Amino acid sequence: MVAAFSRLLMFIFFIATAALGTSCKGKESHGSGPQNGNQITYSNVYVAISAKSSASFVADLAVREAAEGQPCHYGVTQTIQGDGTCLTPKSVSLWATSVSLGNSQMTTGNKYETAADRILGGGSGFMKDGYFVGAAFDSTTLSALRGSDNLWNTYAKQKTYDQANINFAWINFVVDFKGSTWEYLVSFAEQPVSNYDWLEACYGKAWLDLATTRSITLSGMTFKTGDMMICKRTSASQPCKAAEFKWIDPNDGSLKDTRPSQPRQVSSASQLKRQCITPASNGAPPDAQFDLPALTAKLTASAKLYGDLSHGSTSQSNPAEKPVRFSEAEWKSRSNKTPFTVYFYEKDGQKLSGDKLDLALKLDFTNHIFLDGITDLATASEASVLKAITTKQFFAMDKLGIDKMGGVETGLKSDLDVKVSNTTNPDEVFTGPVAGAKAQPVSLR
Repeated sequence: MVAAFSRLLMFIFFIATAALGTSCKGKESHGSGPQNGNQITYSNVYVAISAKSSASFVADLAVREAAEGQPCHYGVTQTIQGDGTCLTPKSVSLWATSVSLGNSQMTTGNKYETAADRILGGGSGFMKDGYFVGAAFDSTTLSALRGSDNLWNTYAKQKTYDQANINFAWINFVVDFKGSTWEYLVSFAEQPVSNYDWLEACYGKAWLDLATTRSITLSGMTFKTGDMMICKRTSASQPCKAAEFKWIDPNDGSLKDTRPSQPRQVSSASQLKRQCITPASNGAPPDAQFDLPALTAKLTASAKLYGDLSHGSTSQSNPAEKPVRFSEAEWKSRSNKTPFTVYFYEKDGQKLSGDKLDLALKLDFTNHIFLDGITDLATASEASVLKAITTKQFFAMDKLGIDKMGGVETGLKSDLDVKVSNTTNPDEVFTGPVAGAKAQPVSLR
């Protein structure tokens, strides 16, 4: 489900004001970039995501033991407070559906001038040919996915960003406690897809048949939205298999092979809206809503980044009839003369520009796992830990409500690496993202 432009703008505005809870409404679109009037503006952006390396946890026993629990206090508001133990995960993986950059100081003025700007994805749910938007990113490898941004209209604003918002379908933390290595998985997109009975009426049976296999984000697993699932690794270095994940019984902290009627969940996940607004009809694509939460990370260093149309009367940097990088003869000989996005990045007094943008987010999840009420991990039982385990984000979401997370600090930070360049082959600009593509390993530096 790639968002129609008008609904996509509302989605972006909402991210700017409610950073961790977000909605996506939209019609399916076949373009590779945002629409500029009746014309597609092509973009060429690649977004990479990883978590900061935690190799020292394995190599250094003292560091590993220290990471297994630090007494901590987490305050969401003046009245919502929690005491417990904080853990730093060894690694994190997630399925990211969209990413935007924003500014935490943009709290006044016209929201149309202060909205966050998208750099990956055009929606948060289902899309053309039954695929689920986005891809899996594993912290052990910096991997990138081609995005679809709306930076083409930011030249006049020339914003400086200090935060990143990442919408996700699921997130998996590898964490040590009680002398073992665990995987703690929470998903916000139910499997199997057939459980969403409104999808067929909205998208059609042929589409649903494709989605049955193409929209699987976690192979071999079934679960409900918001389910917390956990697995104790038999070997600290070997990832859990799908069949090894179990549900947590909230009554006694026991693990269940079969889903209990009321397992441990992120309870606020029930507030996420999934609905058909207008079904597909006579060749017109469907319009649907599929809410997903978002991580908001404070950037360790701000970034001044913006874009403009490559050329034309509406371009503020180049109102000429051709892009700067093409000669008259080269541009005249081309069959595709559609404007594309030119990116600008300012750093250390230099202004770089080009038609390709590579960005890498390196997330720091230090002390993000929160054992609510567990103030002495050494004496706590394994079952009591499983009854308490959550994250600072999930704790805040459940206490406040998923739609009231704007401005809530969860301690997440991220480095942002930016590289602006020109493609070797200009035709790459016009190829666009590929539905169902996987994130590919990259190296920006």
